[in-house]
Amino acid sequence: MRNIWSIFKKEIISFFSSPIAYMLITVYLVLSGYFFYLGFVRFANYVNMVAANPQYSQQLAQLNLAEHVLRPLSYNICIVVLLLIPMLTMRLYSEENKMGTMELLLTSPLGYFEIVFGKFFASLFVYAIMMLFSAVYLFIIISYGKIEMGPIITSYLGLFLIGMAFLSIGNFTSTLTKNQVVAAVLGFGILLLFWVLGWGAANSEGRMAGLLSSLSITEHFDSFSKGVLTLKDIIYYLSFTFIGLFLTKASLESTKWRL
Repeated sequence: MRNIWSIFKKEIISFFSSPIAYMLITVYLVLSGYFFYLGFVRFANYVNMVAANPQYSQQLAQLNLAEHVLRPLSYNICIVVLLLIPMLTMRLYSEENKMGTMELLLTSPLGYFEIVFGKFFASLFVYAIMMLFSAVYLFIIISYGKIEMGPIITSYLGLFLIGMAFLSIGNFTSTLTKNQVVAAVLGFGILLLFWVLGWGAANSEGRMAGLLSSLSITEHFDSFSKGVLTLKDIIYYLSFTFIGLFLTKASLESTKWRL
């Protein structure tokens, strides 16, 4: 545990001693804030339009912030995270390879999983800070209207789990190359593939449709955005994360033999 903490502190210092973390957090807040603004203004305009027409009074009673603002915002944040996380993780191992410190790291008394978990938790910490800052949007929603806490909690839990899954793949691709840009592109490509698998499910039938749907990373987020927790979706993201971290460890082991 002490070794994991040492790696964690080293990576956190590295993140915040360079512009990377600040830049990514800023971009995340700007993009997610813009999506929030669009959704909130669209909802307010629609409410005003419905309120101005008495014949639509029944529809006005059915409008809710969770469905029309929070849910679209959650999906838009997923897209932002898909773009940014490969850039967050690209330097974790590729920089070690480029600077020639990977051999020292792998020949140190540290275990493979200690290295993997230390770097993973550091990137997860930065991601958690990004999510924490974006919670200001929730306070705005709550202050301007009534909204159930259930969808808020499940949406943020879903965003946290999907972020973990993305980070695990980003960590893995960072071990494959010395070039940070290549690591980011590889990570984005793999994540994008799992993102669009759901599109293939919509155009398939039978077992193939079920297989593609069960593998799609976005299909499992749908229930979280609706305020529903299902065990299979939680297990999916945890399994995805475990596989990503296992591949990272396996890649590190092969790297040692190549040095």
